[in-house]
Amino acid sequence: MIWNLRARFLARTADLRSAFSPAMAFLAHQDYPWLLPAAVAQAFSMFGESRIVPAAIAALFGALAIAVVTLRVARAQGARWGLLGGLAVVTLPCFATFASNQQSDVPLAVYFAIAAALMTSAKSRSELALAGFSAGLGMWTKNEGALYAACLGIAWIFRTSADRILTELWPVAVLATMPTLARTTART
Repeated sequence: MIWNLRARFLARTADLRSAFSPAMAFLAHQDYPWLLPAAVAQAFSMFGESRIVPAAIAALFGALAIAVVTLRVARAQGARWGLLGGLAVVTLPCFATFASNQQSDVPLAVYFAIAAALMTSAKSRSELALAGFSAGLGMWTKNEGALYAACLGIAWIFRTSADRILTELWPVAVLATMPTLARTTART
């Protein structure tokens, strides 16, 4: 998929300017976020350019998607409901296909499931900051991540009282915008 193409580029060449070349094929997505390609490129440089490397990363994210839902529901409702939540994820018609095709929707879902789980059960600002960081990782995973992060932020604002927003929103906002700021400054 796209992240394998980008990962090969990162592992093989040292000139980052060619990654944004207008001569690049349209389907290579010049604006594609770099988190997954960078992880695969790092694994390529450690283990060699094998097909197993991106497949293992995709399998890891598939397992994490199941684990996050299972553990969060189990924590909130009990072990039986947690297992049922995990089974619901496994039996989604597109889940196995997306995970095996190495589509970035699965890692994106993992990051936002972590962010949502942390936001709904946060008891401290550090947990909210971690939720913001996870949403920021989602923004670095896929272009749609910024929209999902904004939706999570708006939902959290509606869920939270006004006085709590002023004291606890700033760590989430800072950590969520860090990847975007880094990405913007990297383009210049």
